[in-house]
Amino acid sequence: DWCPQSTPVTNLLDAVFVSSLFEPRDDDKPLKEKHVLTIIYVSSDRNEDHMHKYRRSHWHWVKYHGEERANIKRHFKSSAKREMKGLGMERREHEIPTLIVISGRTRQVLTYDGVTDVQEKGIEALDKWLALIAGDEEGTEENGEEEEEEEEDEEETKEQ
Repeated sequence: DWCPQSTPVTNLLDAVFVSSLFEPRDDDKPLKEKHVLTIIYVSSDRNEDHMHKYRRSHWHWVKYHGEERANIKRHFKSSAKREMKGLGMERREHEIPTLIVISGRTRQVLTYDGVTDVQEKGIEALDKWLALIAGDEEGTEENGEEEEEEEEDEEETKEQ
């Protein structure tokens, strides 16, 4: 293990979530048809072989080689310190391990602090995330309703 901080988090994720939430990776199944919680592994391993040895069967992963992995790291400002120069990052906001919880529906970041949630709350972290997802979706629906009301008001104004 080159990153001793990650192993306890990975073991905790397995202990808390794997038996109740995850199903084995199925590349033929669209992501939206999978369980409510999906882990997508963005590796900071030293090479692709290490990535495949470390990742779990129920995780999805971003290909080791290619720009997608680098772009995700840049976007979320999360990487191993040794990767920063190659990524063109002067600073990072999130060290590894990082567990970022994102709404699959709206693509909004719900929390960057998933590691702490799992460490402090265990399985109850899921309740917190589901509440955040529900709040995020309600906000989206409310925004959609407001936009519809504004359009109706505009149409009434045009008719007058």
